[in-house]
Amino acid sequence: MKSISERQRAPRRAPPQYVIARRSKGSLELLRIPLRAGEKALPIFSFEELAQGFLKHRSLGPEWHIRKSYNGEMISLLLGPCTDVERILPNPLPDPLAVQGALLNSMDRERFMDFLLTARES
Repeated sequence: MKSISERQRAPRRAPPQYVIARRSKGSLELLRIPLRAGEKALPIFSFEELAQGFLKHRSLGPEWHIRKSYNGEMISLLLGPCTDVERILPNPLPDPLAVQGALLNSMDRERFMDFLLTARES
């Protein structure tokens, strides 16, 4: 059993994010939301229940599912298959009009990747 001081020194794993995904032609595709300015945004959720509510109310189809992702994978996705994503929408509401309002809380992809890189992850 680890002592209290050993547990305090151990790096803590950053909490996961949840995204909405599907398999398309053998590769992973993440849900992107088109914005008015022609940009694409990636909705990312802090809790699985928020992602489930979004997925349920958007009626996207049975092929879409919730995927848990940690910092390293999120960075890989943003640098790989999601290079077209320009904005990150944290915890957006499912209503399309609310998504446009969520832009006030959005962040650009570079700032989000900086956040992921500085968060502690084992």
